Amino acid sequence: MTTILQRGVTHGRFGFPALIILALLASVSSWQEGLRAEDWQKSLSKEPGAFKRFRTTKVHYEFGWSGLTAADADVSFRQNADGNCSLDLSAKTTGLVRALWKMDAHGTSVCKAATLRPVKLTQTEVYKKKTVVTTVDFTAEGPTQLKVTNPAEPAPPQAKTFKFTPMHDMFSALLFIRSRPLMQGESVKLCVYPSSAAYLAVATVVGREKLKVANKTWDTIKCDLKLNEVQSSLVLKPHAKFKKAYVWISDDSDRLLLKIEAEVFVGSVWAELQNVEFPGKK
Repeated sequence: MTTILQRGVTHGRFGFPALIILALLASVSSWQEGLRAEDWQKSLSKEPGAFKRFRTTKVHYEFGWSGLTAADADVSFRQNADGNCSLDLSAKTTGLVRALWKMDAHGTSVCKAATLRPVKLTQTEVYKKKTVVTTVDFTAEGPTQLKVTNPAEPAPPQAKTFKFTPMHDMFSALLFIRSRPLMQGESVKLCVYPSSAAYLAVATVVGREKLKVANKTWDTIKCDLKLNEVQSSLVLKPHAKFKKAYVWISDDSDRLLLKIEAEVFVGSVWAELQNVEFPGKK
């Protein structure tokens, strides 16, 4: 069962960063089933908020299923002199899960600091018998993806474009959400392309509460997350394998992603901050 969970979360349609994608896109409902394409497009959040800038940060997360730790990830993000923001991630399965199913993932995402719109993401997923390299370029037409598998698949890979804009990747979506005021009841609605499919993601603030993670008690912003798949026709399609998810963000100037809990078709999955560093902090 654990192997099934990890395959569903860290491989296939969810892509890079495989484990962080779970953080944002872990909940699905049919709340907008049947909504016309032009209606949901008009509801998208257009502009980022005041929390656009952030410190250079390094974080370590653990991920698991029920009470079992299954994977971890090291993530660093920074603002560059060229006007872009960058995220670098390394993730791997651990413990018993790694003995059953070995996976190592590495990736980079770049977005524009002024608009929090994505530029390019790359990811490499290494499994026991194959390596999958995915690149996505975000253009004015929409995200263009190329996926290469080694050993090579019988047919040569072809780039595919999802013709819709504005589109986010996972890094820019997380930055966009954290930038908003996030007052009680506020909803942030974004179209997100993790690596191979498009989703309408909605984060709604449902409260503020205390949370203890990484040996510290934090003031947090609690958000409910929902997701619908966006088909090529731009019609929304609910995903029955996911039920609900909550995310806790630190209620301070850093607005760190602290914890995620999600109910999926195989049970409860979670992610939790273990450590955070601010390089260069005096």
